[in-house]
Amino acid sequence: GDVIYQVEEYSFGLFLVLSGTFAFVGRPQIYGGTSAKKRLNHDEVSSPSKRVDRDLLLNFHNPGNEMLSPYRLFGFGSYFGENECFQNCLRMATARCESSAGGTLLMLNKTDLTSTFHEFPQFATNWRIAAGRRERAKVRQLARLTHDVTYEELAVSQISRFWRQYSRAKSKEGCIAPSVGSVRDLKVSANSSQVGSVAMAAIMEGTKSVVPTA
Repeated sequence: GDVIYQVEEYSFGLFLVLSGTFAFVGRPQIYGGTSAKKRLNHDEVSSPSKRVDRDLLLNFHNPGNEMLSPYRLFGFGSYFGENECFQNCLRMATARCESSAGGTLLMLNKTDLTSTFHEFPQFATNWRIAAGRRERAKVRQLARLTHDVTYEELAVSQISRFWRQYSRAKSKEGCIAPSVGSVRDLKVSANSSQVGSVAMAAIMEGTKSVVPTA
């Protein structure tokens, strides 16, 4: 798929997902995945990284499968790329479009982001804290990348993982735990709809305060 940015590139801004599914991708390893530390070659990606510092609205198309595997998904309403802007450092991950139909991103330039923080300093601290939490979650997810997966398989796996955590949390509260059939139905439903956008955005971004992550 089309690469939005690669490891060790300059960070020009953060990206808001308007449509499609995007992901951080890495190389699966038996003891945990690794980020690509060099520029990707033509055998690994279908097109070179796009320089997007001036384009605010971007469309990406993913024509086929790649060697790198996704380990963190971003769907509609989610965002990524903010941590390097806050730290003013090079990119620490490679981001790629995963959905076969492509996707659309809205880019917030780093300069505009900085200006927003100066104008609304009460939000800057909370956003930086959230960025640190998301970065730690990214590191944990990369460590679980031990084999090749598609973004649909990763989405189903993440939903199942969340469901188990939710079930354990409810069991401790004395609620009735969901049945095995419920989890199986969830897997089938997620796989058939090629989940990865709204559902994954809700799970990855909206439920951290409800269910503890491993």
